[in-house]
Amino acid sequence: MEKTIESKELQELRSQFALLHERLKTEEIVSERMLRNVMHDKMRRLSHDNYIIIVLATLAIPYNVWTLSRLHLSVALIAFTTIFLIVAVTYSVWLQRMVRAGELKTGNLVDVRRRLVRQRRYGVRWFLLGVPFLCVWLPWLIAEMLSVTGVDPSYRAGLLTGCAVGLVFGLVAGIRYYLKQRRIVNDMIEQLGEWEEAREK
Repeated sequence: MEKTIESKELQELRSQFALLHERLKTEEIVSERMLRNVMHDKMRRLSHDNYIIIVLATLAIPYNVWTLSRLHLSVALIAFTTIFLIVAVTYSVWLQRMVRAGELKTGNLVDVRRRLVRQRRYGVRWFLLGVPFLCVWLPWLIAEMLSVTGVDPSYRAGLLTGCAVGLVFGLVAGIRYYLKQRRIVNDMIEQLGEWEEAREK
């Protein structure tokens, strides 16, 4: 009689454990699906912003050649600026292709996290390369603008003022955009890391 009661209790415990195990598995699947959706949305927003910048930088290449030529600035400065813009566009496209939004829906999240870390590292390197470029390019541009002969002084002053305003606006917008992107990528890496740790337990 006691064995029958113990056997029934044991069966009941086993069925409750199986039910609990099934619920946990379902919750884990739902949790992973939600994580994938959130990560996918974040990556889509980042990709959208990046593609806008890539398009603008691509359009800036012919505009740069036309504008600087019209100002009668040196071929060396025009070539230097154009080469930098081409490298910037190429590098940005390469970085963008490193992690695609669709991979967050179906891909291996551990691998995606690794590539996000790599993408962030290369993004920082590019940002640090842009600063020395500006330190060389801007004084060079100003020196050439000041040395161009046959230009009305008020026109030259307007150009230099436009450059100064554009530089300040560009720096502020660029740094804000960079910090925002970095914050989102750091958040994604952290969330994927927490998911990975929870899965291993």
